[in-house]
Amino acid sequence: MSVAIAIPSDLERARAIITRGRRIARFFNFDWVAFRIARHPSRDLADLVSGLGGRLVSEEASDVASALIELTCREQARFLVIGRSRRPRLLRWLRRGTTERLLGATRPFDVVIASEGAEQ
Repeated sequence: MSVAIAIPSDLERARAIITRGRRIARFFNFDWVAFRIARHPSRDLADLVSGLGGRLVSEEASDVASALIELTCREQARFLVIGRSRRPRLLRWLRRGTTERLLGATRPFDVVIASEGAEQ
């Protein structure tokens, strides 16, 4: 079993989300893997993940939510840790973003929303 962590391109946000995901992984004694949905993840992100003992999986996709679900299932992860949406509430209400789509999807894993400032 493992914990999957969806990381954004912003290094500081990625660090905070990885911190939360690593805590969950340690609690359950699971491995962890980081996902980046992008053509080429930055070298800094790859170094951050490997330096913290994780593995980075990068994939290009037009539908981020579907790609995260597929990758999490492929890795047989029990949890998917994601960052909180930065979109204004009205926009989230009008058009479901990645976070809302993940929460509403039928999936065999739990989604954990990490607040960047809560657990440094």
